[in-house]
Amino acid sequence: MVLKEKFIIKAGNELEAAERCLNEALRRCRTVNMVEMEADILLACARLEWVKNPAGELDAGKLRQIEETLKEAHQIAERAGYRLTLADIHLLCGQVLIETGQERLLGLSAKEHLEKAKVYAKDASTFDDLYKSTDPHFYDGIEGYRMLKRGMTDKERIENGYFVAYQIAEALEKKLK
Repeated sequence: MVLKEKFIIKAGNELEAAERCLNEALRRCRTVNMVEMEADILLACARLEWVKNPAGELDAGKLRQIEETLKEAHQIAERAGYRLTLADIHLLCGQVLIETGQERLLGLSAKEHLEKAKVYAKDASTFDDLYKSTDPHFYDGIEGYRMLKRGMTDKERIENGYFVAYQIAEALEKKLK
């Protein structure tokens, strides 16, 4: 039996509907121990809270709530090694700090968050991470193999990593100056 849930979202209630959906997704993930999705859902919850409360209207309580959600997302992402999620968390922290004028979030300044985002945005692969094939021609013609074997440059790491996250961090850094 397939249950089809249907609900109507009234104009002006989109953010509340999004919040209900995210909370339900988080509840379901936790019920079935689907931890690989939790950090991204928590990050989405923090972003939603940020959108619901523009920088000028953000009180200390709401900022603490966003920080707690980001802290939980960061802990999960860090334990699991989700580099892109970590980059996104640091990008949001940097943006919040820039737009609110606050000094620190999760114990770091905006500059420190953006630096961390750029580090996480780079491809962290090393030659030792590759599958070790016994076939001497297994990697023939694969450019990534040659780059890892000789050692990748920072530019190559960025291009093969999370290029968009890196660019966003650089754009936010310009706002700091």
